[in-house]
Amino acid sequence: MRDGVCLTSPKELTSVRSMRKHTTLDLDQGLVREAAVALGTSRITETVHAALAEVVARRRRAVLARLDFPDLTPGALAAMRAPRRFDTPAEKPAVPVEEPAPPDEPAPRISRAR
Repeated sequence: MRDGVCLTSPKELTSVRSMRKHTTLDLDQGLVREAAVALGTSRITETVHAALAEVVARRRRAVLARLDFPDLTPGALAAMRAPRRFDTPAEKPAVPVEEPAPPDEPAPRISRAR
């Protein structure tokens, strides 16, 4: 980062200068090559960043897997996954809808007091 500009994405300005840090690492080159193939990366920095992101994502998924969702039953999941049609009225609207007056009846007049 130079002058508040992220060097990997020059269009993105940032005020945090500690987001990127240059460091020297001793890396197993064979392991880096295998990781690059597995992650679909070509540069060492890309590979390390992708590997770090994967570890963080894996940990977040593990935390989610340990959470309890009592309302998430197989029936509820099936209802969520069922195809929905938006061109037909719902069986029970979430909010009661006031029906408009039929065309043969005049609409009620609203009087305005002056």
